[in-house]
Amino acid sequence: MAFRSLLIIVVFIGTVIAGASAAQAAQLTIGGTARVVTDDGTGLNLRGEPSREADIIGSANEGDRVTVIDGPYTDEAGEPWYLVDTGNATGYAIAEFLVARDGDAPSQQSSGSSYQFRADDIGRIPVLMYHHIDYSGGTYAVTPEQLSEQMNWLATNGYTSITLAEFYHGAFAGGFLPAKPVVLTVDDGWTSALTFADILSWYGLTGNYFVTTEGALTWDEIAYLGQIGEVENHTTSHAVLSSRGYEDQYAEIANNTAYLEGATGQTVQFIAWPYGDWNWSAVQAAADSGLIAGFDAWGGPADFTALDPWHIPRVLIAGDYDLETFTAVIGA
Repeated sequence: MAFRSLLIIVVFIGTVIAGASAAQAAQLTIGGTARVVTDDGTGLNLRGEPSREADIIGSANEGDRVTVIDGPYTDEAGEPWYLVDTGNATGYAIAEFLVARDGDAPSQQSSGSSYQFRADDIGRIPVLMYHHIDYSGGTYAVTPEQLSEQMNWLATNGYTSITLAEFYHGAFAGGFLPAKPVVLTVDDGWTSALTFADILSWYGLTGNYFVTTEGALTWDEIAYLGQIGEVENHTTSHAVLSSRGYEDQYAEIANNTAYLEGATGQTVQFIAWPYGDWNWSAVQAAADSGLIAGFDAWGGPADFTALDPWHIPRVLIAGDYDLETFTAVIGA
């Protein structure tokens, strides 16, 4: 009888734990955020598939905030997992160690998206490049009305904006991507990057910001952009890197990284080459400073079948583009 009672208690406790894990999974909101809380306070691993047996592709520290991208997925043992983004990596995290943050609501972008596709399934991704969002005119200035029209078209035609980290992990680490991904970038760190961010938010889209140290954005404004998107390297002074020696190249890149990481509290991993200018010494300086990939200033949509991590092409969105031209240049 004592043994039977013990067995019933063990089964009951196991049922409660499994039920708690499932209930916790149900509380997470796609497009919302969750906090990492583990039993031993050591954080958790991100995996390439929703399974404890899958390869580890990243990690999250105890207490970190992560964005919930998709899920839940159930593994072979019946455990729920979510696809999450830490800002530095995108991967699957077991729901047991994710706690929903109060007040989170689903974003317009994520509520209908599903990260189920590999790079080979998608083929190409447009990485769009903007500069000024204002009325200054010229090739590099897109008006707020133009940008709004373009973002509305992307949102209503099923595109999901992804971060540079999500792009990288999809392209080079086997990470999952949505069916119609697009990467939205804005260069240089002009104050109109804040306008860019505001307009993207109307449509539930996420931006990526290549910012110089000597640009117009303040420390607090850079920190804000880091909270709603990714802030990445564009050198200290928007330097023509091929005209510099290695030491100057390294200083331009490493000092910009240190400044941006100080403002955002996030790891900087990518560089957009100013003017699209580089040489092999600049690539070495970027790698030596801890960066893992670089983005060019032209080249069309990024083709996953022929992609150099240090020269990922982007699509310039010029100020004289109407909507028909916009859809044509992104390969829609």
